[in-house]
Amino acid sequence: MAYMSKYLYDVCLNSFIHKSEKNKVKSIHSFYMVILSLAVSAASIGCGDPNADTPSYTVGQKCPEHITYDGICEGNRVIYCNNNGVVEEEICATQCMVKEAYTNPFAECYHECGDIDFQGICAGDGYNYCHETEGLIHITCDSGQTCGLKGDVYACI
Repeated sequence: MAYMSKYLYDVCLNSFIHKSEKNKVKSIHSFYMVILSLAVSAASIGCGDPNADTPSYTVGQKCPEHITYDGICEGNRVIYCNNNGVVEEEICATQCMVKEAYTNPFAECYHECGDIDFQGICAGDGYNYCHETEGLIHITCDSGQTCGLKGDVYACI
């Protein structure tokens, strides 16, 4: 399912669902269904529509409260707030994706793997490998470790 930021949840929950209806949103699944049914309305208020042709955010503007350093995806752009409280962007070659499997989900560009597969290859201070859904991943080895073969894959050893 497509990523929707916490801000979008808050905006949609607080703006589009009447208070008496909030108690009916019993599970994440039903909440997703409510939000998906309201996607057109949410996009119209600048919630970072991933299919937007016209950017909702402008580089250099003061960061809206809901955009942090972790960023959001808008089309093929990562939109994030820099240390000075100003909107920055990274244009992705292919697509923007949100890594949700972390304590604090964050947006980043999907990097094509090229000739690198799941076994990986040593690269600089660590190794690169291709993850089937997240694209090219770089792992930095800890101090004192180097990249090498561990079984049939590259790893820090």
